[in-house]
Amino acid sequence: MSDDFYTMVDSGDPAPDNEHITGVREERAEGEQTTTQAPKAMYAARIAVYDDMLSTPRVIVIDPQDVRTYLEETTNTVYQCMKEQGGHISLMVIREIVENFIHAHFAEPIISILDGGDTIRFADQGPGIDDKERAFDFGVTSANSKMKRYIRGTGAGFPMVQEYLENAGGAVSIEDNMGNGTVVTVSLNPKRVQEIERAGGRGAAVRPETEQPTYPLPGAFAQQPVAADAAPRGTDAAARNASHTRTPGGIYVDAAKHARGHAAG
Repeated sequence: MSDDFYTMVDSGDPAPDNEHITGVREERAEGEQTTTQAPKAMYAARIAVYDDMLSTPRVIVIDPQDVRTYLEETTNTVYQCMKEQGGHISLMVIREIVENFIHAHFAEPIISILDGGDTIRFADQGPGIDDKERAFDFGVTSANSKMKRYIRGTGAGFPMVQEYLENAGGAVSIEDNMGNGTVVTVSLNPKRVQEIERAGGRGAAVRPETEQPTYPLPGAFAQQPVAADAAPRGTDAAARNASHTRTPGGIYVDAAKHARGHAAG
C-alpha cells in the first residue's frame, strides 16, 4: 500500500527532533536517525482465476516482500484479474479485505475469482475471527500499533464493504476456514448471493441479514394422547351401533330415548 493512499498511516520513521524550534540538535543513539528495515510478509499470496467452473484455475503468485508493496501488488493484481473476467466489484472492497490479511499475519492467503469476476473469495489460515458479527460494526478492530503502520486500523473496513455490497445488490459473508483461519466471500452474482445468504445457517456472519428457517424442536410432532371418551379407530361396527335400536318402522333411534318414550306410553 502506498504512502499516498493513506496519508494518516504511520510510516514507521523516527519522530523528528525539535532543532527547528530550539536551535539545538538532540543527541540520539547510533542508528536511530534511520528508518528500520520494513518487515516482510512471510507467505506468498495465491490468486486463483476461474475462467469457467469446468477447468482448473490459472494461479498467480505474489511473492513475499515488504508489507506495503505486498498489499499494493496483491490488491492491484486481484482487481485487474477481476476486471479482465468482466467483474464489477469495487477496488475499495478488494483493498479493504486484502488489508485484513495483516490480522492473519499473512498466513497462506488464497484469493479465488469466480463467476466472471463478480465473486471473490479471500481465505487465510490465521487465528480466525471469534466474533464475526461484530466485525461489521464500525470502530471494532484488533489492529495494534505495528499493523497501523500499513492500514488505517479504525474498524471501518468490513462495515464499508457491507454498505457497498448491500447498495449494489450483493452480499458478503465471514466464516471459518477448514482447520484454522477465515474465509470472506463477496459477490454481486445473484445465484452466489443466494448461496451466501444460506451460509448463515452454518454459522457464518452474513450481510445483508436474512431470516434463517426455523425447524421444530424434537418431539413437536409426537402423537397426542387420545381423549378418554373418543372412540378408538377400528372399533367393530356392531359395538359402535350398540346404543341404537330399530323401530318397527325401520328407523334407527337412540335406544335410551326409545325406552323412555315406550315407558311413557
